[in-house]
Amino acid sequence: SQSVESSCRTSAEQQTVLNSCRLLTRLIPYIFEDPDWCSFFWSKPEPGMKEGADQTPLANSLLLAISDLLFCPEFTVSSSGNKSRDEVDELINLDSCEYIWEKGVGFAQTPSQAPQHHSNRMELLRLLLTCFSESIYLPPLSDAHASGNRWVQLFTSPENRHALPM
Repeated sequence: SQSVESSCRTSAEQQTVLNSCRLLTRLIPYIFEDPDWCSFFWSKPEPGMKEGADQTPLANSLLLAISDLLFCPEFTVSSSGNKSRDEVDELINLDSCEYIWEKGVGFAQTPSQAPQHHSNRMELLRLLLTCFSESIYLPPLSDAHASGNRWVQLFTSPENRHALPM
């Protein structure tokens, strides 16, 4: 979250993000399998927290941070011709439609490609896939199977401002 807020500008922040992604990708399946921890990502923070503290479930913060990082200039996409990397103060202000990965419908130009960007995207996409695969780790008769995958629902909802370009 801190790297997202600072727009992941330095190589140290980028390496921290990648290491965190790798760690979470390996740790999350164990959390999903453990009955005592399986609701960890969707529970509200403890009631004893300070007033004004963020009351959003961890899953929301995690998915929205991953979404922001998928369109982070000089981390997963090349800077657009309109703005330099230094002009993007915060990823929250970024228009992800300007940072498309590949040409396609509505975007005829081929954006510049960098192998490191592909590698960074792959790490983030692995983490997303791990989050989306929660149902694999649930007991076969779990109520969660009937209600749908909350991870996918949130990621594709209007709450994720990057849902359209994805």
